[in-house]
Amino acid sequence: GDGPLGPSLIEGNVLHDAGIGLELRNGNEAANGSHNTIVSCEAGLRLAGDDQGQVNGQAAFHSAILWSNQEDIVISDRFNLALSWSDIGGSWPGTGNIVADPKFRDFHSGDFALAPGSPCAGAGKDGTDMGATGASAPGVVFLRGDVTGEGTVNLTDGVAALNFLFRGIGTLACEDAADTDDSGI
Repeated sequence: GDGPLGPSLIEGNVLHDAGIGLELRNGNEAANGSHNTIVSCEAGLRLAGDDQGQVNGQAAFHSAILWSNQEDIVISDRFNLALSWSDIGGSWPGTGNIVADPKFRDFHSGDFALAPGSPCAGAGKDGTDMGATGASAPGVVFLRGDVTGEGTVNLTDGVAALNFLFRGIGTLACEDAADTDDSGI
């Protein structure tokens, strides 16, 4: 939000393999960000709001990489987005924006640092690298609903949880992951 220290600053994050990488909602607030890498999500950057506010939410990001998401940007008419000096899988208007494979060091292993020859190297604002430079994702540490420990939530998790709970069959890789609504029950 836009508190006494100014707007929210979202900087240097690697967000991957999620339903929504980064979501800003219901905002009459401002959010700024830079050097974020958002990859392999259903929605990379989602800006949504209801019709309660008098003014639109504001967001400004630069030097980001939004790549290989089902939808890189989902935005409601209640938000204004300024995106510049960024690599977006689907084109987006803004100074310095590009549409090019960012050439991560090892995309499939979760190493989202830029490889030599990346078009994102030095192409960010003020000649910086785009994205969360030098960052490697540690892999999935905890994923609510992933009771089999495979790193994804799918039908197998539902079947395994039901077999464990109602038939006493098998074990769960993580019992807390089976508590999908985090109710403690």
